Amino acid sequence: CQGNESGRPTQRGHRRTNGRGNATDPQGAKGDAFLAFVRNHPCSPMLNIFHTRHWTTGQFKYQHKGDPLLKTIMHNRAIELMDMSMKDLYEFYCNLEPTKLIFNAPLGNIGDYYYSVDESIMHMEALLLFQFNNNEDLIRIFLEDLYNIIDKRLPKRNSMFILSRPNAGKNWFFDCFLHFFLNFGQIGNFNKHQSFPLQEAVNKRILLWNEPNAEPGAMDTLKMLLGGDTFNAKIKYEHDAVVVRTPVIILSNNDIFPKDAAFNS
Repeated sequence: CQGNESGRPTQRGHRRTNGRGNATDPQGAKGDAFLAFVRNHPCSPMLNIFHTRHWTTGQFKYQHKGDPLLKTIMHNRAIELMDMSMKDLYEFYCNLEPTKLIFNAPLGNIGDYYYSVDESIMHMEALLLFQFNNNEDLIRIFLEDLYNIIDKRLPKRNSMFILSRPNAGKNWFFDCFLHFFLNFGQIGNFNKHQSFPLQEAVNKRILLWNEPNAEPGAMDTLKMLLGGDTFNAKIKYEHDAVVVRTPVIILSNNDIFPKDAAFNS
C-alpha cells in the first residue's frame, strides 16, 4: 500500500477513475474502439466487414465474431444508421479516406469491383437516358420521386415499384442506393414456403423486395409496409418485433399488386 494526500492508504492496482468518481470501463473503451472502426470502414451489408482485409489485418483480427460485445456494437450502429439521411451519409463519407469506402466490394477490393465516381455517374446517366428515351424531364421527376421516398420526405409514400423486362438493369441501378445506406434488408415472399418474410425488415434503413410474390392474405400487411405504417412482424426464434417506417424498393418482371388506389398511388 501507499499513502495518499488524505493520509489514507490506497491499494495499488486499482482502476483509474474518469474524473467523475466512476472507474474506467475497459469493456466500454474496447466497444468504443470497435464502433469507431466500423464507422470508418463502411460495409454493406454491415457484417461484410468481417470478410475484408481491413478486418483480417486490423487491430480486431483475433476477435471472435460471435463475441456478444461485437453483436451489441453492430446493433447500435444499425440503429444509428436508421436515422441518417442521404445528406448525412454523404457528408460522412466525404470525410473518410476513399480506400476505406468498402460498401459491397468483395474482400474490400474497391478498385477491382467499383468504377470511379465519374465513371459510375456516366454509366448511370446512360442507363437512365436509355430507359427514359432521352427525356431529361422524366428522369428528373423519377430521381426526385426516388429521393423523396428513400429519404422519407412524404407521408404514405414509402415504396417504389420498378416493373420491367429481365436484364433491364434494375438491380444494377438500385444496388448502389441500397449499399449506400449500409443497413439494408431483403423482404422474403409471403407464401406457404416462407414463414418469416419480414425476418430482415426490423431495424433497417432501407429494404429490397426482389421478384415479389405474395398470397392474397398478405395484402393488408403489405399496405402497412409499403405505406410506411408501423406494425408487428414475426421473427424466427424471437418475440414479435416492430417494423417502423422503412423505405422499400420493389423490383420485378411481373406486377403482382392489386389495382386499387392503395397500391397505385
